[in-house]
Amino acid sequence: MHLPSNILEAWEYTSTDASSTLVLPDGCRDLILIHTPGQAPQWLVTTLADAAYRVPGMAGARYWGYRFQPGAWLHESKLLQAIAQSGVQEIHETLSLVDALVQADPLVTEALHSVAHSADVPSAARSLGVSERSLQRWLGSKTGRTPGYWRAL
Repeated sequence: MHLPSNILEAWEYTSTDASSTLVLPDGCRDLILIHTPGQAPQWLVTTLADAAYRVPGMAGARYWGYRFQPGAWLHESKLLQAIAQSGVQEIHETLSLVDALVQADPLVTEALHSVAHSADVPSAARSLGVSERSLQRWLGSKTGRTPGYWRAL
């Protein structure tokens, strides 16, 4: 299966008991399909986490997901509405919708790479040829988070 360029990875998980799972912030959002025994399948898109959080588990629940690359832009409600209207029941059936409704901006990817691999945010801004304040405003408008947030990850 070939994944669109806006997806970092496809993943799946089966809960073996009712314990919760700790999710650490990684700068990514996920499209998740949840099959819980005795319930209708549920689709959701995760938010961009600012802190670690716990997800309650249920024995036998199965999760499938696509992790979008950091900084990918998506219109959550349009994506979930398109999935609902199409009636898809399997995660792999959403690839064309994801490809159409999730955008990965190469300039955002470059800026995030610079922030991650520079000694600090001012150095990242210099390597991109912009002021630190311009980088803050631009990344804030494109990702909803500051360069400091991305650097801390």
